[in-house]
Amino acid sequence: AEFENLSTSGGDDESNVTYLWDFGDGLFSMSKSPSHFYSHNGTYTVDLTVYNSVDSHTTSQVITVSDAPIESFNLYYVPAEDNTVTLVAHIITGTNIQYNWNWGDSNAEQTTSAPIVNHTYANTATYQVAVTAQNGHGSVVKNIQVNTAITGTAVIPDEVITGLGVDDEQTNLGDMTNLVATTEDGSNITNGEHITYLWDFGNGTTIASQKFRYPYLYKASGTYTVTVWAMSRWGGEQANAKAQVSMAKAIDDLALSATPMTYLNQTTIFTATTQGGPNVTYMWNFGDGTVDVTDSPFYSHVYRTPGTYSITLLAYNRMSSDVVQVNTTVQASVAVQGLTIGIGSQESGIRSQECDSFSYCMEKTNLLYSSTISNSRIPMGKEIIFMAESITGTNMHYAWNFGDDATGATDQPTYGHTYGKVDTYTIQLLAGNEQSSQLVSDTIIIYQDDAIDQVTIDLSNMEIDPIETEVLIDTPVIFIADAEGGDNINYEWDFGMGEPVKTTLITHTFVYSFAGQYNVKLKAFNSRGYKGSNLQITAVSELVDESYDIYLPIILK
Repeated sequence: AEFENLSTSGGDDESNVTYLWDFGDGLFSMSKSPSHFYSHNGTYTVDLTVYNSVDSHTTSQVITVSDAPIESFNLYYVPAEDNTVTLVAHIITGTNIQYNWNWGDSNAEQTTSAPIVNHTYANTATYQVAVTAQNGHGSVVKNIQVNTAITGTAVIPDEVITGLGVDDEQTNLGDMTNLVATTEDGSNITNGEHITYLWDFGNGTTIASQKFRYPYLYKASGTYTVTVWAMSRWGGEQANAKAQVSMAKAIDDLALSATPMTYLNQTTIFTATTQGGPNVTYMWNFGDGTVDVTDSPFYSHVYRTPGTYSITLLAYNRMSSDVVQVNTTVQASVAVQGLTIGIGSQESGIRSQECDSFSYCMEKTNLLYSSTISNSRIPMGKEIIFMAESITGTNMHYAWNFGDDATGATDQPTYGHTYGKVDTYTIQLLAGNEQSSQLVSDTIIIYQDDAIDQVTIDLSNMEIDPIETEVLIDTPVIFIADAEGGDNINYEWDFGMGEPVKTTLITHTFVYSFAGQYNVKLKAFNSRGYKGSNLQITAVSELVDESYDIYLPIILK
């Protein structure tokens, strides 16, 4: 039995923690997560005590131990002199097993708990022995032929050959057909001593081999019936398969795609496609003195000199060949001018001073974006997407220094970074190519959000008193998050129906479709933590007017 220790320590250091397992059978262990073998079936109470110099705790669990079922076992024997044999039952799975031995002669059957027994036969002959292995889950019977005329070595019978098979294969003419013999459990599929394979390839050729795998080369196309016999001194089995050998297809409609225009020192990907022809070899000539031969239809190449190049591709196999040619233009990179640093974020709440005077920063590439970062105020802990922009410049490489000892280099104009400390930072960006480079810098202010003191849930609806918690079904209800303290707050609403809703707005409208009691949960959180609030809502089909008219008697004198 495997035991897993799920205990946790109040501190980070577990080196001073001691574990004591009591397995309930008189045995113990001080391992953290031990394994234990129970010798008898039964119900046991397992205790785990965890203690250190400060405290100790004990937990218990009751387990039931029972026999493992017998799924399979192998049977073999070792012959000796004077007609005496040693029989061995090799159990693959199963516990607490009793063995019943039927010797196949006039002697009485024998029952043992041991899987190995000796038996002496009266005559030199062949006997059919049956062994029944059984426990509380059931029984399994195995048979073996015992030949007392054989002496000296262990005899492993051919019972494991049952279920012999060989898979159908499809190959092209000129390629090897790989034939593989298999059995139900595969235990005899080795280059072993006891099994011989006789292969008939269906074309008049037969080969005997000790190997279960045989590669064969057919010299003509067609469909062949392959037969394999697996044999030992005790017999064998036969299996059939189909080997379909086809003529290789000619290469047709060869095409080569590449970027029509690329930049100097930039990797260009070339892709070859064809409608036919397996086992194709490709010879590439990139027009700049580079030639290569590959089995792959993809190739990456870098040009070192500007110009227009003619790329030639020769594709061939045993049946045919084809040639295709395309041109690509390699340009020198454009010099870098007008480099600036912008910022963006996947989250709301990041705005620069420049766009604070407007409504919101313009949206660009799914980011909140600002074309300048000068003295922008960003909450600590939020990832900032820094964005390099330039008036001119192509095929550029970017090197970033974020002012907090963090740096980064990339071929992309964007880079994400998160600051972990409140401060004012100077960001430097070096962008360049083989033509020129430019260095710019800018500043950013990282501040920390104010903590949220508390949050409550209010209701606001024209037909509903805000104090009441009864709402009408099929009627929009406006929920209001009333937070005290905190800034840059995000909200998560759970209305007791469906998935939680995340938003940056303090209000959210929800419609209940069914009458009932609902527990509305609200989380308000920012980089400093979160606060929560609950509100019980009763959704009803109609609101009951509980107002009363009071009539007072008038007394006239």
